[in-house]
This record gives sequence, structure tokens and C-alpha cells, in this order.
Amino acid sequence: MLDLPVPDNNSIIIFSATGGGSNEGGRLRQNIGFSSLTALTLSGGIENDFVRVTPSGSSFEVKAKFHKAQGSATFSVTATTAGDPARNLEPATVGFTFRVLVLGVDLPHLTRSFFEFAVGETVDVGLPLFYAAPEVQLNIAKVPAAIASLTHGELRTETDHDHGDIQYSVWEGAPSGISLAPVLDYGNNVRGARLTGIAIRPGIYYVNFVISSYDNSGSYDPFPGANGAGLVIINIYDDRESPKIAVPVRYAANPDFVRAIRHGFGDNYTAARLTGEFTRSEEVWTRRISETISGNVSDVWEYRLERDESGVWTLSGRNYRSDQEAPEFSVLATAPDRFGEVPPNTGWSGGLLLAGDGVKFVPGYGFFDWKGERELTVDGEVEPFRGPVYEQQPMVSAQYGGWNNPPALQYDSGLYLAPGPDGKWRISADPDALEGTEVEPRGIEMAAVPYAPPTAAALGGTAYRDVTAAGVPLNAHLEPGGLTLRRGSGTAAVKPHYTFLRQAVPQANAGPERSVPFSVVQEQSDDISDEYQNGMTHFNYDNGEWYTYRTFTEKHGNPVTKSNFSGTLPLNAWTRTAPDLISGVLGGWGLDLPAGFDYTFDNATRHYWGSSDIRPDRSDWGSTDSRETTTERINEIQGKHGWGLGSFGSGRDAGDAAVGCVAVGAVGAGLTCSTIRTWSRTETSSASDRPPETKEWGPETSDRGAVVSLTAITPMFAYVPPGGLAFDSVSSETVTATLEGLSERYVRDQDGNYLESHAVSVKMEHYHKSYSGTLPPGLVSRGWTKIEKTENGETTVEWHDDPTGSVYESSRGEFGVPDAIGEPSTDGRERTSYSYWSKRSERRNTLTESMG
Repeated sequence: MLDLPVPDNNSIIIFSATGGGSNEGGRLRQNIGFSSLTALTLSGGIENDFVRVTPSGSSFEVKAKFHKAQGSATFSVTATTAGDPARNLEPATVGFTFRVLVLGVDLPHLTRSFFEFAVGETVDVGLPLFYAAPEVQLNIAKVPAAIASLTHGELRTETDHDHGDIQYSVWEGAPSGISLAPVLDYGNNVRGARLTGIAIRPGIYYVNFVISSYDNSGSYDPFPGANGAGLVIINIYDDRESPKIAVPVRYAANPDFVRAIRHGFGDNYTAARLTGEFTRSEEVWTRRISETISGNVSDVWEYRLERDESGVWTLSGRNYRSDQEAPEFSVLATAPDRFGEVPPNTGWSGGLLLAGDGVKFVPGYGFFDWKGERELTVDGEVEPFRGPVYEQQPMVSAQYGGWNNPPALQYDSGLYLAPGPDGKWRISADPDALEGTEVEPRGIEMAAVPYAPPTAAALGGTAYRDVTAAGVPLNAHLEPGGLTLRRGSGTAAVKPHYTFLRQAVPQANAGPERSVPFSVVQEQSDDISDEYQNGMTHFNYDNGEWYTYRTFTEKHGNPVTKSNFSGTLPLNAWTRTAPDLISGVLGGWGLDLPAGFDYTFDNATRHYWGSSDIRPDRSDWGSTDSRETTTERINEIQGKHGWGLGSFGSGRDAGDAAVGCVAVGAVGAGLTCSTIRTWSRTETSSASDRPPETKEWGPETSDRGAVVSLTAITPMFAYVPPGGLAFDSVSSETVTATLEGLSERYVRDQDGNYLESHAVSVKMEHYHKSYSGTLPPGLVSRGWTKIEKTENGETTVEWHDDPTGSVYESSRGEFGVPDAIGEPSTDGRERTSYSYWSKRSERRNTLTESMG
């Protein structure tokens, strides 16, 4: 067999924070390492003006050439294995092409994003941060925040007291039991994060947040900090359904072992930590839990199991703070005198159930726990019969909504198992009975070990990489006594748990390339403005002559900044040195982006105004029409940047027939550019005593210098349905907008009396975030609109639930438009005065994101 060298990924990533000056070095984010079964020799590498890569053992030594260096290059490597005839391993020489990426600006992120926990597992895991700048801060809450499911839960209605007490729909996801907890420094700044809690419900959960790095040291040449993203995917599985390996064991049960597995004490806080293991000390079983509240103060729970002289068993408990005097124990539950010297499993008040260390198993009846020895008189025998007695062990199965669950409670009838004088084993409700149902109990001879190849160097002496290379079915486990792998089918009528992405790790430079497309479009308008003003004064004279004077003003502006960043997150760039899979960086500052990036900036304003003076009874008249235009557009793009991160995790949620995958991504992009502003004006005037005259000013051009576009930090996600890595599309739209509007119309006669009078002004605020595509039910569109309206002196304030922006759009249309009624009639009045003013000024920011 060829001893093929296997690289653990195909990219080297280093951040060139060397410290300044002529120093070489940097912060290495990702190296490439080789594995082989015999001695390995590497040759090749690269040295250019920004990086040096040289072989070192089974990996590489990597140095950025100078502070804030940047660039990307490919290089070739030849890997040769020595082989070992004694082990039937032949030498092999293989050529590889790798990429090295040097980044001159930080990109803070997590080096591990995918986490798996079994139901009931206590979770306390730090999220490993990478950042090259001196300091970092996480944009998360300063108290632990619960992580809930976006796929299983329910919608409920809440009142938004901050926005006019409007009613809106809120998703209440099923709890994972895990929280995102901050790590605070002495100044109460969030410097890190942990996952804490107890995993309580199977499913796949995800959360993302912004990470910022910076340098407050005052260094003359600091390494540039930046905004990045923390992407976390959590897969909680029930061990009932995970594939297992059957391993022979020599099992010795602990007869004193007791644990509480269920109770019905509800919200009794004293019982909050009751479930779990007790420790025996002489004739008393105790349990103590202490949880830190703050500083040196803890919340303490203590429990006791003991039997009094009459044989009655009592469970008592107490709860107190460690800085307080402990109170007396209070009784939580009792059980009548039952057989044995170990607390009974059943018969307790309050729905309490205990379980011991099951040593005997009977098909159809479950496990049985040792409770003591019995002594019985047998007819015709001088000596009494002595033998062990076992009580049936209750089994509690968690119930998860939407899953195919086993019964919640089994084997809780309190039956006893014991051998008789004839050597036969029988089950009976009476521990002293010699008769009962004959059975054949079994001892524990094999253990079912969860199959987790990412942590196993070998299975039965066969290296895992060789098992994978041989095309072995995924999600498999060993048959007892052999190396034949078969697919796991799960237990207890629950669908099998697949971890296919963790086991289906792609080989470097092999297999079809797959990617997740993304697009981010940000459009920002600083002042969308429209304004119309009209005025008229009309005179009717007694002799039948008339005179009209008109004025008009019209203004329009719509300065739009639009950036479009689109590309792909490559799945074949996964890092494979850790259990989780995270994509490489798409690109860096100053590099040619491996994604499309379009940026447009168009600021055009138009202003028209003029007047006309008409006297049909005289020969003189005149009019003026002025038009002014200002534009501002990109002159030169001086630099652009972009990056992308992606994390991919597998798991199953309720209702899935097979494995699904979740991808969480974050991308950012921006540029630096200069702009050119151009201004021009044209004025045309006419009069009765001269021909029309046109005057022009401009165009006048000025360089506005550097303008930096907004860089978006855009966490996104996509769900991969069963059957392959074909991502369904998910998109979102986030809009924030404010608007001020005014509309006035007045008509008066010669005495100043108002024939028409209408004035309305409005101030509007709006926000919404809406989703479309293949969505989990927990992604609920949310939005609101506030309308403060003053009409003819009376002010009203309205709040609307507006998750799509429809209320806002329909309310903005009456402002900044021409007078729909037109000029009033001038008949029958000596003088008619008319004025109309309608304007609208709006600021709007729209962010459209899509993935998949």
C-alpha cells in the first residue's frame, strides 16, 4: 500500500503585524501540515517581496517580509514518504500547489465555529478568537444571552412600549439550554465569549455577532484594526440516536450509586438542582451543588436521602447563599418502607424517581439495580435461602416537539428481580416472593461508545484517514467483534443522527469545487427632496381689464450612494486542522477581489424657479426661468477591499428525514475614492421690449478629495436541505428612513378672507427588516412606522406595525408633488390671491443581503 502524504488544508494565511520597521514575522492564522505513516520530506516553498515560506519538518515556516505587507501567491511543494517494507508500506512522491495569503489589515474572527454537544452535557467552552491588532472587543450583551432555536418554537404577540404600544409578532424559539456569555475585563469591556449552560434539546442553533479590533497604544505605526464577525453553529444531539461502536468491557457496578432522574416539584426553587448523582456516607446519601453568583458568593443547594427507625425514606433539601447561614432542611418527598438498604427507585411522593447503577438487564423489562440481600425460609430446608434482590430501574426519555420520541416514562412499576433456591431468576412485585415470571437476565458485557472519528486516531488498528480513503460509508459504526462498518440506525425509535460534514472532510485539491453565492447591496440617500411652490395674484378691474402675476419654484434632489459586493464563499477552502470547518479569507485590503464589487455615487440636484408678469391692458410684460444643476460623481477609485468568512455545520432539526447543513457567513467591502462636483446654471428671461435672453454660468468643477464608502459587516445564513450542498436562497432587506413633509394651499379674496385654507405637515420615522426565501420560521419580519401629523393646527401621533414598509410608502406620497387641484377660479372677485407649497425631505438607507 502506498504511504500517501496528506495535507490538512490548502492555504496559508498570515497577518503582517510584524511590529514595524524592518522586522519580519507576523501573526500566523493558518499553516499547512502533512500526515503520513512513515518519515516525510518536503521540498519547495516561495520567497517574494512580501512573504517567505520554507519547509520545516512536516509543515512550513512562514514570515511576512515587513509591517503591513499584503499580497497573495501560489507555490509548489513536493512531499515524499520513506515507506516501510516491514509494514507493507511503499514510498510515494506527490506534488501539491498551495496558496499563501498575506493580509495587511486585521480581520478578527473565531478560529472555531462548529460545536457539538450531547443532550444533558454541561457546556462551558470558550470561543477562540483570532486578531492581529493589539486589542479586541465583541459586540454582544454584557450578560449571558440564551440561544434559542429558529426552527422550532411558536409565535407570540408582544407590545412594543418603545414604539407607541403597537402589537407585533415575536418568535419564541425552543431553548437550547446554552447561552452566549461575555468575558469582561476590569473596565467592563467584552473581550471574549463563552458557551455555557446545559444542552437540553436536540437541534441545530446558530448565532453571529460583530468583533472589532483596534490599537489604543499610541504607536506611531499601528497594525490596522477592523471589524470582523463571530460565527457560531451548535449541533445538540441526543445520544440515543448517535451511531455507536460496541466495545467489550468488564463492568463492575457500584451498589451504592443513586441518582434522581425525575421529580414533580414544579417551580420549587429548592428542588432546582435535585436531578443528578448522590454520594453515600454511611447510611445517608447527599448531594451538593454550588454555583457562583458574583465574587465569592455562591448559590448553594444541599439534599439528603435517609431512612428513619420506622423504615420510611425521606428526601430533604435546602437552598441558601454562601454568605448566609444555612437554613434547616425541609422535606421534599417520602417513600414508605420498602425492601433493601439502598433508597428505592419508586414509591416516592411528588413524582420522584431514582435510579441506581443497573447491573442486570432483562429484555422487555429493562435494567435492574441492586437493593440488598434477602433471607427467606424454604419449606423442607433447615437453612434459610439468601440471595440478592434487584429493583427495576425507571427510564425517563426526553420529549422533543416534532421528533419521533419513545415513551416519556418506562419501567416505573417497581418490580423486583431475584434468584430463587432452584437457581432460576424471577420477576415479581413482591421482593419476598419465591414465585414469579421466569426470565433470563443478562450482565453488561459490551459498551456502546459514540462514534466520533475526528477524535480517533485509529479504529481497531486502522488509521481513520485510510478508512475514509477506502470509501467507507459515512455515519457508520463497528459491528461487535469486527471491523465491518455499517450505517447507524439509532435506538429508541429516534431517527439516526448524522454528522456528515465532520466526517466528509474534502481532500486538498481534490473533488469538485462547491461554493455558496452571496450578494450585499447597500444604497444610501442623504436627502431625497422634492419641492413645489406656486403663487398667483389676479386683479379684475371695473372696466373689464385684468392683471396676473405668477411665480414658481421647483427643486429636486436624490443623492444616491450604492455599493454592490457579490461573490462566493468557497467550500473547498475549509480549514481541516480543527474539528470544525471554516472557510479561508476571500481577499484582503488592497488585493484583487475574488468577487465582484461595483460602487456608484450619484448626487444630482436640480433647482428651477421663475416668475411671469402679464398685463393684457398694457404693452409691457416679462418672465424669468432659472435652472441650476449640481452633480457629484466618482472621479478616481484609490483603493478597495473585501473579505468573507463562512462556517458550515451539520445536524438535524425536528421533522428532517435526513441530515441538513447550516451555513453562516459574513462579508465586508468598501473603497476609498475621490469625487468631482460640477455646478452649472442657465437663466432665460423675456420681456415685451426686448428679445429673449439666455445667460449661462459654469460648468464649474471642483475636486472633493477622498471619500470612504461605508464598509458593511453582514452576517448571513443559509440552510442546506438534505441531499447535497445545494444551498437554498435566503435574502433580507433592512430599511431605515425619516421623512419631513409639508403641504399648504391658501386662497383669499380682496378683503383677506380665506376662501380655501388647508395646511398639513408630517414627520415620519420608519424601520423594517424583512426576509424572503427558504426561511426557518424563527426569522420573522419586523418593522414600525411613526407618523406625527399636524393638520390645520391639530396634531396627532400614530404608530403602525409595518414589517414590510407598506404603511410608510403609502403615507409619503401626498408631499412634494404638484398641486392636483390647480389654480382657483378668478371670476366674480376684485382680487384673488393663491399660494401653494408642497415639499418632502427624506433620508433612507437600504441594505439588501442574500446568500445561497
